[in-house]
Amino acid sequence: DVRAESKEATPEKPAESAEPAPITNLESLFGFFKQLREGGVTAEQVKAAWETFKSIEPAIKTELAKMTEDALAYSTTMGKDVTLTTEAAGAMMKNGLAKNATEAFDILTAGSQQGVDKAGDLLETFQEYSPQFKKLGITGKDALNLLSSGLKAGARDTDVIADAFKELSIRVVDGSATTKDAYKSLGMSNKTMSEAFAKGGESAREATDQVIDGLLKIKDPVERNRVGVELFGTQWEDTVQQILPALQDTRGAVKDVDGATQKMADTVGDNAAGK
Repeated sequence: DVRAESKEATPEKPAESAEPAPITNLESLFGFFKQLREGGVTAEQVKAAWETFKSIEPAIKTELAKMTEDALAYSTTMGKDVTLTTEAAGAMMKNGLAKNATEAFDILTAGSQQGVDKAGDLLETFQEYSPQFKKLGITGKDALNLLSSGLKAGARDTDVIADAFKELSIRVVDGSATTKDAYKSLGMSNKTMSEAFAKGGESAREATDQVIDGLLKIKDPVERNRVGVELFGTQWEDTVQQILPALQDTRGAVKDVDGATQKMADTVGDNAAGK
């Protein structure tokens, strides 16, 4: 049946993208940029969504405007996608790695300026792994210092470092026999450490430092490898074993973070004005 064949060969019409929600807070701004990133949003829909920006509370409007300004400054100067830039900053803020947009973009800017984005994956790392950093009590600045130190010690990129800490964040609270054995081998209490990690924040950060310090104190390389694998899985041999000493004290690895984005924007503006 020719008609039947013709009907079967007709491609289905792609589903239309949902219209962007009104931009009334940071959450909706992140969603707006995500839809732009994924495509399927018309110019009219973008205009309608952005029009809502004019009617929101002045304080929220100021924060949104500053975030948009910083996102554009960073993405333009560094040659990055503005949507991915906003998503990375948003992930940091949502997970408490940065207290506001200014701090989030300062972390990204300082990292890019000081070689932490040498593999071009810094934005994706913060976008994907911010929840795992949060579980370990690692702030945005802490994470940036860890990533910088790990790269200088020979790690391939920021993704493999962050992935190792993701594995750690899962194992330290899973209550498995291997995790219990690791804590015992480090001279630590499974109950005490599990509770410390479960609390999050500074408690989890201190517990993370204790684990790293404990591994470094194991002098027998075979034993250290055994315990390392119990806590980091395959990421131990792939990445952590090599960079472990560099992770012991990473404070100050990346300097001049505060105000980095504004300084960058001012410098770019001055250079443009001088042409």
